[in-house]
Amino acid sequence: MPILEVEIVCAEEEKLVQEWAQQIADLAASVFETGPTQTWVKLRKLESVCYAENGASRDEVPSPVFVSVTKKEMGDTETVRQEMKALTVGIAEILKKPGENVHIQYQPDAAGRIAFGGKLVEKD
Repeated sequence: MPILEVEIVCAEEEKLVQEWAQQIADLAASVFETGPTQTWVKLRKLESVCYAENGASRDEVPSPVFVSVTKKEMGDTETVRQEMKALTVGIAEILKKPGENVHIQYQPDAAGRIAFGGKLVEKD
């Protein structure tokens, strides 16, 4: 049940590519070893006028990608490290961005705090 929320900082005139969401979903399913329809991706554009970094002019700011990952259980540190590396490399390749511009954040374990269709996801 991994859910990835991907937000790409883009110039106003930049468009998202239709295939990106599917490509990221397929990549993530491979990383998390999930079956069909078990990994979901929500892809959004954040216009660059809505993003800033302190002490930097708008021309100096790269176009980052922020990825939030929600899983039933996060897993151990080494597993998370491997997943983050694979996601970073794969997402950077799909979006044609440098890996250092892809930032991944894992949310707390979803078990016990998320429901699908009204059914609470419980710990194993």
